[in-house]
Amino acid sequence: MFSICKAKALNLQGFFYICNVKRFIFFLFIFLFNQLNAQKVVIYGQDTICSNDKHASVFLDFQNKGVSPYSVVYSIDNIPQDTIHTNLNVYNIKTKIPGTYLIEYFSDAVDNGLDSISGSAFVKVIQKPSIQLFVSNDTISIISPKVSFQVISDKSLKSQLWDFGDGSPITNKNNPTHLYSIKNQTNSGKYFLSDLVVEDINGCFDTISHYIFVEQDHYFWMPNSFSPNNDNKNDNFCLYYDGIREKSFLFNVFSSDGSLVFSTKDINEIDCNLQKGWEGKHFKSDKLLLPDVYIYKLYFQDLRGWKHQKYGKIILSL
Repeated sequence: MFSICKAKALNLQGFFYICNVKRFIFFLFIFLFNQLNAQKVVIYGQDTICSNDKHASVFLDFQNKGVSPYSVVYSIDNIPQDTIHTNLNVYNIKTKIPGTYLIEYFSDAVDNGLDSISGSAFVKVIQKPSIQLFVSNDTISIISPKVSFQVISDKSLKSQLWDFGDGSPITNKNNPTHLYSIKNQTNSGKYFLSDLVVEDINGCFDTISHYIFVEQDHYFWMPNSFSPNNDNKNDNFCLYYDGIREKSFLFNVFSSDGSLVFSTKDINEIDCNLQKGWEGKHFKSDKLLLPDVYIYKLYFQDLRGWKHQKYGKIILSL
């Protein structure tokens, strides 16, 4: 046993006073040293997540004390959870369980440290919005390419973000009506995947998708009169169309006595979009026809292979 005090004092009372002070300082140093090097773990974290988020984070910080591996039992609302064994100085508990988190038991490779646990953590989980998507029609065509969307949610929504899947810009309009781009039937027989992302007033997100199917269809439009008088107004007879097999096309025009005055198998020759058209001239003599009522006959196949014949009148005036 070492001696802290040596009897060099002139009186006994002073000797014991000095000796006791030295002993107090010595044992205080030993206590503080042990406290600084004692095992210690702190639990902390305060996280709010949505029910469809990946996880919240609660941390166990071992303060670089003790000897790993560490063993910890924590509780959620006083319900003990499985023991955690780790060599990490800071351990992340990834959780989706709401409640108050406390440490129930802690030890390292040498001893337990029940006197060296502190802190608490809290996790709050908010239910994501539950949404339903309604559409006016889920099959479209070049004749009817418009769809109206409506979303119903069990929570107040802060925003809606729509991607209609046809290459059009993403929009944040609420319950929009969209005109799908299906020009030239390139998407016929296919579908668009329309995606909606919503955010509620709590900052929680949800997504929903809906298929919009593209039905093969066709249309054509032509005027019933034209006036090839070179006044740059309605000078040519032309056709607007889509969904037609171009190689199956035949367009004939007959005079009132039944004579064939114009004929073409090239639909591009009378395509309004190409600014082409019949100029009212006889297809053989290239002479301008007289004003009269003419009869046209149109033959074609649609993209499904169905054959069509159309008849009508064309008024040629000057």
